[in-house]
Amino acid sequence: MLLTYIMVGLCLGSFSTAIAYRVVHKKSWIFDRPLDSDTPVPARSFCPECHHQLSILDLVPVFSWVFLGGKCRYCRTSIPARYPIIEACGAGAMVLFFYAGGKDILSLSIFVITLPFCLAFFQLLYLKSMPPFYMFGLFFSNILALLYTVV
Repeated sequence: MLLTYIMVGLCLGSFSTAIAYRVVHKKSWIFDRPLDSDTPVPARSFCPECHHQLSILDLVPVFSWVFLGGKCRYCRTSIPARYPIIEACGAGAMVLFFYAGGKDILSLSIFVITLPFCLAFFQLLYLKSMPPFYMFGLFFSNILALLYTVV
């Protein structure tokens, strides 16, 4: 069960970096609009340097960064170390939640839904970018879910 929490935390940490990147660049983290169409399509991860859409092998949290030597597979541009660090923080948060007793469905659901936004909140502060208003609420909801579990 703990391994599942770790894997979910790594994925949520990875998702949080995508949210933070898109918020900073004023893009939707849900949909993209292709240049040749007005129909929105789901937002996909891409290299910010060469804009190549990343494959599933490029998106394995922490391990892809390590195996690729911290560089993009396509253009060999360096990927900042903050990406795997945030992914590991997501895993750490889930481990903390697990050991705090967070196994009931309500607190787990709230924690999992709000964790990427909580991590993105910290990334935006690190990048000196003001988090959107909704992230403040999600950040505090995440903290409350953890406190509810502990108490």
